[in-house]
Amino acid sequence: MWTYGGTYPGLLIRRPTGQITHVNFTNNLDPIAGPLTVHHHGNHSASADDGQVTGAEFLIQPGAARTYTYEGTESGGNVRGRLQFYHDHRMGETGMNVWMGLTGLYILDDPADPATLPSGAYDLPLAIADRQFDDQNQIQYYYDPSGVIGDHILINGVYQPYLDVADRKYRLRILNGSNARFYILTLSTGDAFTQIGTESGLLPAPVARTAMQIGPAERLDVVVDFAGKLGQELFLVDAYKMTSLLKFRVTQHVTDTSTIPATLRPVPDIGEPTVTRHLSLDQTAGYWTINGLQFDPNRIDAHPVLGATERWVFTNPTETTHMVHMHDVDQQCLSRDGGGCYPYETMKETWALGPGETLELKMKFTDHLGKYMFHCHILEHEDDGMMSQFEVVAPVTPTQVVSRKIHGGAGPFDIDLPLTGFPGIDCRSGGASGGYQIVFTFPTPVTFSGAALTGTGTVSATSGNGTAIVTVDLTGVTNAQRLTLRLLGVNNGTATNDVFVPMGVLLGDTNWNGVVNASDVSQVKAQIGLPVTSSNFRTDVNANGSINATDTAIVKQNSGTSLP
Repeated sequence: MWTYGGTYPGLLIRRPTGQITHVNFTNNLDPIAGPLTVHHHGNHSASADDGQVTGAEFLIQPGAARTYTYEGTESGGNVRGRLQFYHDHRMGETGMNVWMGLTGLYILDDPADPATLPSGAYDLPLAIADRQFDDQNQIQYYYDPSGVIGDHILINGVYQPYLDVADRKYRLRILNGSNARFYILTLSTGDAFTQIGTESGLLPAPVARTAMQIGPAERLDVVVDFAGKLGQELFLVDAYKMTSLLKFRVTQHVTDTSTIPATLRPVPDIGEPTVTRHLSLDQTAGYWTINGLQFDPNRIDAHPVLGATERWVFTNPTETTHMVHMHDVDQQCLSRDGGGCYPYETMKETWALGPGETLELKMKFTDHLGKYMFHCHILEHEDDGMMSQFEVVAPVTPTQVVSRKIHGGAGPFDIDLPLTGFPGIDCRSGGASGGYQIVFTFPTPVTFSGAALTGTGTVSATSGNGTAIVTVDLTGVTNAQRLTLRLLGVNNGTATNDVFVPMGVLLGDTNWNGVVNASDVSQVKAQIGLPVTSSNFRTDVNANGSINATDTAIVKQNSGTSLP
């Protein structure tokens, strides 16, 4: 067996959340094992520390070592407490390497979790994994793209184990560490588990379940109560095969002070999605694929923007269940088959997707730029090609935005517009010609699919590359407005995102009566309440080809009001 640190599962790493952890892995296996990589499954870390599947700078060659850095933070706070695990993730070899034993457990302890839950000796991690042995009790691995299944089921590496427990509540953190096997976990007594968490931390509220399906790489955080069972034996059972997995022997009486609160941890608010992506986990030309394509390390299939919340819709047209796993970020469930999500799957990062099912998830990409994987966690499906990459990229942001009006021979008259908020006001007359250009300047050439205006007005033309020019027709605007101009699908070659620029517009001749007077100013001041000056008033009142203090003086005189 190949191991991390000489045990199976590998050495348990237990760390407080929010603290940086450095873990050094040395590849001391026989060179026949080849180069390896380590994926900290469920961790939010820099791309370089995520366990990239290929690349000389990421793989640990025989005899070499690599240190991974795990930050334990996310979006300015601590990562939620949870059971994670680490395993090999080498391209095309993950199934074999995990089967040979390269799996270890990693627990993040979180002081924000309720302190009344079972802890210490009553908080136990359990890794369930099946294996096949030959007549010398050596592990055998024969690749099967449909998934490799063993005939012996191990708990923490032991076949048919027992555990002496006290007559009180225990917290069991359960990992399905199998390559492809699903389990339905029950208690031989018919009692319910109280599920308190998933692989993404505590649920909003506990959920009572008498039978729990768990697929490869999923985790269940549950509480089992042995109160009233002193002297009894009961079993953790796989109801799929009606196989006993673990015997509990209730041998000790203790006083139990632990409790399960009625509320645990709310799901974090990550905003509403602004981008939707569709992913089909399918079989194409005899291979497992995503959107008809096998994995290619040189291809990136999605470019989410840092800070964005997206909606990913996964479908399964095949006749077998797949396990959707996304690296880097947790995902929140929006719907299953157009209906509600189960109460025990509000937020996860590994999801069972049954034949014909559709699963809608949302996620927010924070903190780190770079490449990450998403794939089926039936490991032989992954090795056969059902894996892809996304790259988190920086948002495209203009360096300057101006509102431009051409005034005959006097040329353009530009006013800087704010990139956020409404600190500036662009004052102008309406009348018969309301065409104004909004000029975006970007640090590098961009393309965009179009533009849209929120508020009264229309976009009449768009053009540009390094500088994007959008012509806005405000002819029909007859009152003070606060508008938002949106460049659609801005793309710098890798990233796609929308750029929003707010703009305040004051129409000098608000009521279109041919003069700017107190009535116009009254409407403007009532709706906007911001100063009008010669630097932002846009009416060439005296038609001399320039806009300056003289025009403002005329407006003041005509209005009979001292404008601030």
